[in-house]
Amino acid sequence: MRDRLHRTLTAHAVGGIYGQFAAVHAKLDATTTGLSQDAIDAARDESKRALDEHRPDEARRAADWLLTRQAHQMNPRQRWRANSQLAAAHLADGRFEQAGRMMVEGVVLQPTDEKARVNEAIGHELQGNRGRAHELAAALRRDLPSSTATLAAWVRTAPDTTTAEDLE
Repeated sequence: MRDRLHRTLTAHAVGGIYGQFAAVHAKLDATTTGLSQDAIDAARDESKRALDEHRPDEARRAADWLLTRQAHQMNPRQRWRANSQLAAAHLADGRFEQAGRMMVEGVVLQPTDEKARVNEAIGHELQGNRGRAHELAAALRRDLPSSTATLAAWVRTAPDTTTAEDLE
């Protein structure tokens, strides 16, 4: 491939490398484009099914594939759901910091959604930031007073000095 005298690539060799590069690029394009919204939902459903069946590795692979290869075709709600499933898979594997980070990042995709906002508070809790988690849960309690998930997060993240009377 290299010219023995000058140690440079020949035009023929460069053309061959370029052709191989183009073929790889075409294969990558084929795997990352062209999925319908139904196909994206089906892949996300597979991730959820794997979580429900206690197969976090499979759920993580499916959700990660969606977020890394298909995110450009997903709407914010689909991205948030895939992100939440990836967080749940990390949680199932005991990767609390990583799960918490995903939950905190996910609220950007659905900032007004109750579950996304509760997950943000839980995410801070999982990362060991109980103070911030409690602040968020307290704000959620004011916004969503009948939410049991909000109440649970608020109670769980309350300072250790909080009495039972304070929680009523």
